[in-house]
Amino acid sequence: KTVVVSDDFDLGLVFLTKDAPVSPIPLARSCGAATEGGKVTLTAYGTTSESDMGTLNTVELTVAKLACTEFELGCASFGASGSYLVSTPGGMCGGDSGGPLFVVNQYGKFVAGVVSGPVQTETSDECIDWQQALYPRPDTVVAWIEEQIGEKLMEPTCTAGTGGTGGTSGTG
Repeated sequence: KTVVVSDDFDLGLVFLTKDAPVSPIPLARSCGAATEGGKVTLTAYGTTSESDMGTLNTVELTVAKLACTEFELGCASFGASGSYLVSTPGGMCGGDSGGPLFVVNQYGKFVAGVVSGPVQTETSDECIDWQQALYPRPDTVVAWIEEQIGEKLMEPTCTAGTGGTGGTSGTG
């Protein structure tokens, strides 16, 4: 198998045939967990104007809700209640879907979420940076990920300055 998409969450996995040219970034669990009111960084290739299509953009956001349960916000549309993080308005643009949301702290850099879409239901090819966005939290679907890859994910090393090493399975 090369790609697996969850029927229950707005997440998927891509299986590589060889090691990636970059080091993996661990999931935000234990020492790398996002916190309500905490800062997160969105990094994605979405467009903010016609001239920057394909440009890697980064923006700092604040976690508005760590475990969103409100159906009207779209949080219960996919997956279990509470499996979505919601950011404050600003930052997400058309084309950002699938981009990572990072937590960076004294222990390193961790994947806290994956861009799913805007809280509001309107769709547009233009930047929707005025809306809150939904991010499925990979830490809430570790069991599904482990089932798909056929092994346990290691917990991140929670020692300051380690860069969060040890958060991946280590297979290539």
